Amino acid sequence: MPPISLFNQKCHAQQTSKNVFLSPRDRLHFCIVFKTYLPQVIHFLMIRLIFSFLFLMSASLVFGQGWERVLSGGGQDEARGIVATPDGGYLLTGIYQGIRGAVVKTDADGFEQWHKYYAGTGGQIFSGNAIATTPDSNILIAGTTRPGQFNPDGNIWLMKTDQFGEKIWEKNFGGSQNDAATTVLVLPDGNFIAAGFVTDAMAMRDFWLAKFDPDGSKIWEKFYGNPDDNEIARQILISKNGNIVVVGEREDGPDTDVCVLRLDSEGEFIWQTDYGFDFVPNSFSTDAGYSIAESEDGGLVVAGKTTSLAGQQGGLLLKISADGNPAPTWFKALPNSVFNSIIPDGTGGFFLAGEKQSSLTNENVYLVRVDDEGDVIWENTVGKSGPDVGLAAVNAKDGGLVVAGRSSLNSLLGDTYIYLVKTKADGKVFTDYIEGHVFHDYNNDCQKTANEPIQTDWIVKIESADFTRYATTDESGFFQSLVDTGLYTVTVLTPNSYWQNCQPSVVVPVFNFYDTISLDLGVKAAKSCPQNRVDVSTPLLRRCAENVYTVRYCNLGTIPSIDTRVEVLVDDFLSVTGSSVPWSSVSGNVFTFNIGFLDAGECGNFDLTAWLNCDSTISGQAHCVRAHIFPDSICKTDPTWDKSFVTVEGKCDSQQVKFSATNRSGFGMTQTLDYVIVEDQIIYRTGQIPTLAPGEETLIFSKIANNQTYRIIADQSPGYPGLSYPTAAVEGCKTDTTSNPISTGFYTMFPEDDADAFVSADCQESNDPNFNPAFLKRGHPKGAEVEHFVNPNTDLEFLIRFVNTGADTVRGVIVRDTLSPWLDPASVVPGGASHDYDFQVYAGGIVQFTLPNQLLLPDGSPASGGTSSSGYVKFRVSQKPDLPCKTTIRNRAAIFFDFNAPAASNETFHTVCQLDSVLTTKSQEIFVPGAAVNFFPNPFTDEATVTIDGVQAKIYTLEIYDALGRQVAHQTKPSPEFRLLSFQFSRGIYFYRLAADGRSVASGKIEKH
Repeated sequence: MPPISLFNQKCHAQQTSKNVFLSPRDRLHFCIVFKTYLPQVIHFLMIRLIFSFLFLMSASLVFGQGWERVLSGGGQDEARGIVATPDGGYLLTGIYQGIRGAVVKTDADGFEQWHKYYAGTGGQIFSGNAIATTPDSNILIAGTTRPGQFNPDGNIWLMKTDQFGEKIWEKNFGGSQNDAATTVLVLPDGNFIAAGFVTDAMAMRDFWLAKFDPDGSKIWEKFYGNPDDNEIARQILISKNGNIVVVGEREDGPDTDVCVLRLDSEGEFIWQTDYGFDFVPNSFSTDAGYSIAESEDGGLVVAGKTTSLAGQQGGLLLKISADGNPAPTWFKALPNSVFNSIIPDGTGGFFLAGEKQSSLTNENVYLVRVDDEGDVIWENTVGKSGPDVGLAAVNAKDGGLVVAGRSSLNSLLGDTYIYLVKTKADGKVFTDYIEGHVFHDYNNDCQKTANEPIQTDWIVKIESADFTRYATTDESGFFQSLVDTGLYTVTVLTPNSYWQNCQPSVVVPVFNFYDTISLDLGVKAAKSCPQNRVDVSTPLLRRCAENVYTVRYCNLGTIPSIDTRVEVLVDDFLSVTGSSVPWSSVSGNVFTFNIGFLDAGECGNFDLTAWLNCDSTISGQAHCVRAHIFPDSICKTDPTWDKSFVTVEGKCDSQQVKFSATNRSGFGMTQTLDYVIVEDQIIYRTGQIPTLAPGEETLIFSKIANNQTYRIIADQSPGYPGLSYPTAAVEGCKTDTTSNPISTGFYTMFPEDDADAFVSADCQESNDPNFNPAFLKRGHPKGAEVEHFVNPNTDLEFLIRFVNTGADTVRGVIVRDTLSPWLDPASVVPGGASHDYDFQVYAGGIVQFTLPNQLLLPDGSPASGGTSSSGYVKFRVSQKPDLPCKTTIRNRAAIFFDFNAPAASNETFHTVCQLDSVLTTKSQEIFVPGAAVNFFPNPFTDEATVTIDGVQAKIYTLEIYDALGRQVAHQTKPSPEFRLLSFQFSRGIYFYRLAADGRSVASGKIEKH
């Protein structure tokens, strides 16, 4: 098909490109125990056998549960402390390479966002033992530092950093012996308490507690202990009455006991109680408290370890009263385990995390949930083939827990890595992965070879009998999804019909835990053709201001695009003031940018700046910028298509609204095409575009202007292979020079003709110069009436804008949009944005845009009116097919600045219903000067009210006739108001007559489809 110029109509927002314009994202290394390469083709009979075996098994599987992550590092790493961050992610502290203090930030899914390692001079060794966040969003680390790897003596180490781990201050103190901070707790006023131990000259350890101000200066310091015993403080908490409670252990000769210490808020002693359990006569035991939590009744529950059961080590769980009574409320010991952390579960019970011995030489992370009596609700072990330990835990927002520790991966190797495990409230953890690469199969053998390129930012659909998940390929073509055991169907979702999969889908059986199924998925050309996509967008439009439009383009076809160019049509009220790249030519309002050679899969972008006139425009008036990329040929065609291509144009000419249609192809039309004219949001007229010869134009509608907004919507010839529905609109056309307002707000209710990938339009209503909301989510089309009616199967486009209104620079932004269940995650097409981003589609219909940590979004304020502190992302998504009428689609996005709590955008909503079945169609005539007839709501689905204004009478009459002239309704009332019920009318065309005291006031047409 020859190139087509579509610049004869006003615009809106487009079918965005599949392009993502990535900035590379750090990706964790997922270590695996079993790795299975799945061939591309599994014998059909084998699939049937596998499916028969797994069908019943899959019914009992619980899906959508927790995950595990192994974070790559230096080989001698572990996490000893964890804290949840307001953005739903986690901060970890520990040790890296056995010598450096470490802080790692992850997102809510456990993926690393950044890390910092801290080392001193002269071989100093640092380790972080505990971590906390401060009221001013900074980070506190408590730990120890030693002069060298083989020197056992250390000092207490405290460090405060900003929210990205950049050091604010650092404190090292202690004596000449071994001292350490093991725990830290931040108070609401920003002061904090650290605890641990100090060692005296006789090598005896005492409890150490100190309170500090936010700058790390000591407010007070306390030491507790018996000179003849060794004491170590492991954890502290602030009780409900404001006391400080310390748990640890006291070593007295061959015995070690749990030690609990209660202090007032100034660290003054209240009571201390030791708990030891020697159940075997004349034996010695080691009982230690590693973590403590307060129960709902004010009691204290201690977790740790004990060897009191005939020398066997067990996980210790001990409840004591708030007054430190030496007699425990209850005592539990779970064999072959150690508990390193206890946290309340939010229901009166507790989560426990630690380790459990699985063999003589190996242990796994041990996860337990108990009730308020210490009885086990569930337990689970998670780990790799080597020793794995859970050292610290924190509550997850969904009612589960997240545990940090270390994994050795393989018992034969000495390396350890940071290990992160998340469960939901039922303790389930997924440990299997389906992963692989998507590649362009040049030689059509469905086997990946070295010279075959990968496909970036393609969506892979992973389905089971119980749920559907999605994964997105990264810059290396790699995708990965965490799954449970079961049977899965894996399908590559191609971005257009020019591609086809080597196999429509691949069936993947996952039999074992800790299994990774790896497969390469080939795609090949169904047509050798470029497919150029373009997107133009600006986050919001201001009058009397410069507005920056970003144009994104990409070739998602199977071959390169030659002599590529982008034409940008600018609204008459916009004046172009500059662009980030020079344009090659200007013709009227059309600016052409030569791109040249655009390889398959290649993308790019440029900006165009335009000033919106404020002398001849009003706030709320719609203005459009439109982009068209060439070549725009459509390679796949329908044999029934007559190869014609129709566009429509609307203009205000000599105080008249005029719509014309043009056949812009080299082929004649073989049949007429239907169209409708909409006045504001009411269908005013229907008609047909006559058959047009190649290049022929015809005027199809003309009307004296009356300040209303008019739109034409037409069909393309049957079989047209694209998605175009020709449409154009005219707003603000008026016949007088009075101050009568023009109708606004109707222009963006309907889609524009930019569903084909090679065209894009940004049409939006203008705002005042100082309009700068901190968060703005806009859905297009916005839909008709207060219900925001849109037709079924209409794509929706969402733009999400954000502003940094704080006093500090933002380094990274994440936009996370959980789609309505009525939208199809598989159809998401990411579009234009203010910055480069990484794009992902997750399970549950989560669409995530991660802007780079190098973003450096300056501080700003809503009143600033500037754009340097703001940004936006945009995407297009399809409705699920054929949604029933009155389905409401609601959508809201969450914006994360650094690791602050997310800010919520406004909520968009659309109501699905076939517009031509609820719109009151009208070709109205008024017979009484000054009279007006109103239908509301309009459109309507159940009932509507009809009123007559401007006519005084005693009796008012409404008569309705069907197409055969038969009267189907008659109402006579003393008031000029009537009620119409939708169910009274079957599909068809009806005519109405309104009268006052027998005199005709108005007549018109109603159509129900």
